[in-house]
Amino acid sequence: RLLHTRFGMESADTAVVGAVVGSLFGQGLFTAALFLWARWVARRHPGAWWRHARWFPVVAMGAATIGLAVTVAQLWASFQDISAVPADQRAQALASQISTAMTATALSIPPTVLGYTISLISNVVGTLKKPVARG
Repeated sequence: RLLHTRFGMESADTAVVGAVVGSLFGQGLFTAALFLWARWVARRHPGAWWRHARWFPVVAMGAATIGLAVTVAQLWASFQDISAVPADQRAQALASQISTAMTATALSIPPTVLGYTISLISNVVGTLKKPVARG
């Protein structure tokens, strides 16, 4: 109800915001778990690769968040602006604006998947690899 009165949001807007926040929270937990695992691996194996590899999930989360934020902002603007378009052209204009908005998400998918994949692979390899003796 707070979102309805304070920001003038409809229930559909609230559902979208809830879904976005929920997915970011879940992805944030996944990112934190990968980061903590990578940090543990980096302590077992000295070296620049292991020290830097722990940041891959954070970079992946950043790419996903930026892509999603740009998409949401563009979609929000698209739905706000659609009322100014003549009724017979609304469907085409909305489809075009949605397609443009989804480009940001599409561009953020490769670095996100790559970051998480590299993190998972390096964490598995670092976990299975015998730790370096420190002395």
